[in-house]
Amino acid sequence: MTISPIVTLTIAGPNGDTIKLTNLSEPITIQIPISHVGMCLDEMSAYSGKGTCMYWDEASMKYSADGCTTEHSDSAKYVTCRCNHLTSFVVDNSVEDEEVDPECSMCPAGKFQSEPCNTTVDDAVCEECPSNSTSGPCTICPAGTYNAQASGACVACPNGTYQPDEGQNSIEGCTSCLAYSSSHQGSTVVTNCTCNAGYTALLSGLACHPCAQGTYKPHAGADKCTECLAGKYSQSLARISEDACTNCPSASNSASSSGSITNCICHKGYTGKSGVECSACSAGTYKDVNGSAPCFGCSAGKHSRNVAAVSPDSCLDCLAGQHAGTVASSVCTLCAPGFFQGGVGKSTCTACPPNSMSPSSSTAQSQCKCEIGFTGAEGGFCRKQDFAPTDIIIRMVLALLVSPPPSLACIHTHTKHMHFLE
Repeated sequence: MTISPIVTLTIAGPNGDTIKLTNLSEPITIQIPISHVGMCLDEMSAYSGKGTCMYWDEASMKYSADGCTTEHSDSAKYVTCRCNHLTSFVVDNSVEDEEVDPECSMCPAGKFQSEPCNTTVDDAVCEECPSNSTSGPCTICPAGTYNAQASGACVACPNGTYQPDEGQNSIEGCTSCLAYSSSHQGSTVVTNCTCNAGYTALLSGLACHPCAQGTYKPHAGADKCTECLAGKYSQSLARISEDACTNCPSASNSASSSGSITNCICHKGYTGKSGVECSACSAGTYKDVNGSAPCFGCSAGKHSRNVAAVSPDSCLDCLAGQHAGTVASSVCTLCAPGFFQGGVGKSTCTACPPNSMSPSSSTAQSQCKCEIGFTGAEGGFCRKQDFAPTDIIIRMVLALLVSPPPSLACIHTHTKHMHFLE
């Protein structure tokens, strides 16, 4: 005969399944109240105010005192049980040194004894438990469970639902989590509903929203979505992996959490439309900003041999004796014969005075020499001078020995003068 309510202790796993614990190295301690209320007269005479701790042995389907010790209280209002397993516990109206019949007044699972004065299971008046409870004797199904049958154990609410109330007799009492969220089996509160991978919320239990473009979230929960790194983009919603972040095209970059390929813009030194492969600035040009702007040409008088230059400092001045007549020059051009340039960074060369000539790449006017048949200071005005034929021949021979051959035009001119003197 039991003199206490049944106390059930269980541990649920991640899926809500009960984990069986036996042969614990350290026993658990439970204080269970005892009472003689509801006893018949013959039972009252046997009531000791002490009792023995017993547990429900699922293997034998009986209550047993094995693995439990009992400590009585002076008040006779409770006993302290120390047992090395987790299951259902009850106090029998006997003491440890007395022989105990654990089947006395015990009904099978799913039923309860409405008249506790019977002494054997066979004679017990066992009735079906209500549909929202289970037996041992009958207990109300706790929150997170339901019982739709007239017998048997409470059933955990399935994944993706929760149940805050006890005593539910139908699976309809298990409320579904909000869209894009889920919960573990046997959940009891809405905050057990957490957002699925690829979705996020301010707090668990609130509405979940898809991760925005340029972000992803690989696991369930209310955590924030993770941003794609700079140089990558993602154009889809609710992504669950970093693999959704795609690299920008060559020679372009993007800010973190970019949601479109058009956020990929060309590096400095490269040009092209956003979102497509960028081309390097050619020699003679540069680009010192990111984006789709065109490359800028070096100004006249300057040149650059560098490809993909990122600064106007790459444009170098043409040296003396050279010039760059157009913008975006990759090389400087030597001053032609008959021209000179003494400065740097010039776009043109200066012509020698009339009737004078200078070698290629001349850097000073003094390099302009009077042509044959003319006389004057170096770099100055050359005037025509008459000479005897023999003088002219001697001068021509000397000119050939000390300087490159004159142009055909000069030879033609000199020939004319010689013919005139004849």
